[in-house]
Amino acid sequence: MLNTEFAAAVLEGIEGTLEELIRRVDPSDVRDRLTALRHETAAVRRSLEERVSTRTYRELAGFEGALNTPEARSDAGTGLGRSRSALPQDSF
Repeated sequence: MLNTEFAAAVLEGIEGTLEELIRRVDPSDVRDRLTALRHETAAVRRSLEERVSTRTYRELAGFEGALNTPEARSDAGTGLGRSRSALPQDSF
């Protein structure tokens, strides 16, 4: 199965290629068809990005929920408790 984030990135590249074609094509009927294709590609990409965003939110919510277990609360003095961010600092 293809990684959803990769597929969204590929579609974003295709959008850029279509935008470049739209700028360079003379016949308006071809430009209109390319514009429609770019809009459709963008809609599919946004749909994939929403899935990634929803999945990431659920994963983070599960991680935060894990911090509320008795085992995690017992680690409060070790620096492993809720004071740490759910994501590493370099993930943004």
